[in-house]
Amino acid sequence: MRRGRLYGQGRNQRVHLIQSTGVLSTACKEGDLGNWGRPGAGGGRASNIGRKGITGKSKVFRAQVVTYADDFVILSRGHAAEALDWTRSVMTRLGLTLNEAKTNIKAARKESFHFLGYTFGPHRYKPDGHWYLGASPSKKSRQRVKQKVGDLLIPGNVGGWEEVRDRLNQILRGWSAYFSYGSRATAYREVNNYVSERVRHFLRRRHKVQSRGTERYGDERVFGELRVLRLGPPPRIA
Repeated sequence: MRRGRLYGQGRNQRVHLIQSTGVLSTACKEGDLGNWGRPGAGGGRASNIGRKGITGKSKVFRAQVVTYADDFVILSRGHAAEALDWTRSVMTRLGLTLNEAKTNIKAARKESFHFLGYTFGPHRYKPDGHWYLGASPSKKSRQRVKQKVGDLLIPGNVGGWEEVRDRLNQILRGWSAYFSYGSRATAYREVNNYVSERVRHFLRRRHKVQSRGTERYGDERVFGELRVLRLGPPPRIA
């Protein structure tokens, strides 16, 4: 499967986002689609299409192509429909077909889309309620890191705390290094809360603490004495 998205932008124009999933056929070699828009990035039909196709159409569609591996985004000002039709024709030449059931057009300034683990589109600034266009770790990305944390902090993990903690911090450090762009505070807070809860539950069971452990293993101790990595800037001291 290959995924492609077309994102439109422009102040005085109707803005569209075309999101689609392409189905790979036997006529196209693995990785061909990843060469779109990167002239000279390898051989084969796709690099030729990228050299003469997308880059050549960028002025016509007022577009910019962003590719990463087999994922791509086309940013276009006011020519989303034409760019989508052109993309269909190029994919046909490559031996690919769009999955029409998963192809849709959205109002880009009002609806979000997901790319490389991020959610792009309208975001709400909670302190005053205003909306802005931005990027943040997607819901799926947040769920994945929490799943990794949960899989580590299970009763069956009998490793020493230092070993467990170091692995936990490695997971958190890697995730936060990737998601260091855009609006991160809400996602970081969500992950921190989950980590604190799972660490508390893990140590409470290990040491047979009868209470919920909120006093013995509170946030201050988890992210302090126990040296679990807290995502984001350090908390303010009153």
